[in-house]
Amino acid sequence: MRIKIILAFIATSFLFSGCTTVPQPKRTPEQISKLYQQRETAVAKIVNWKIDARAGFTTANDSGSVSMIWDQKDKAYHITLIAPLGQGRLDLYGEGPDVVLNTSEGKTLYGESAQNLIYRATGFIVPIESMERWIKGLPGIHPKIKIDYNNDGTIATMQQEDWNIEYLAYQTHNSALMPRKLRATNGDLKIKIVIKEWQTDE
Repeated sequence: MRIKIILAFIATSFLFSGCTTVPQPKRTPEQISKLYQQRETAVAKIVNWKIDARAGFTTANDSGSVSMIWDQKDKAYHITLIAPLGQGRLDLYGEGPDVVLNTSEGKTLYGESAQNLIYRATGFIVPIESMERWIKGLPGIHPKIKIDYNNDGTIATMQQEDWNIEYLAYQTHNSALMPRKLRATNGDLKIKIVIKEWQTDE
């Protein structure tokens, strides 16, 4: 009988210990700023990366989602957007001022702005140049910005270029906290990105 009681006590202890999370101490703004700077320095060094993600687009009158593969090699990128059920595919290639967009209908568009080409093909205004940094959890290069931080030094929300970016979840990749879910809103347009996998050379 005593053995059964001891085993029951041990099992109960494991059950409660497994459900208990230790809250992180609230850090000071100075501590949070230092953690952010450390993360920004480390993540900014990641110039070769690839994500497998899902992107959802919502406007006042329309919505849809695509599979997204973003392959970044320093300044060069290849972004693939694939609609479900074979409804279409876009391949965007860019490096510096040279941008090319191929569609599944066999059309090829050329331009000097990835944002303009995406708009011509889809009707959505997507700031590709800034999105490349937002996806990594970093602010874009536009100087006007407002940032709110999480306790661990990651960005919780930021406002930049008329966009409001919310980081809904992070994941650990090679000891670095990288975004897993983020939502970017500009007026009626909402873009939600769920990153299933990160690949980096670092």
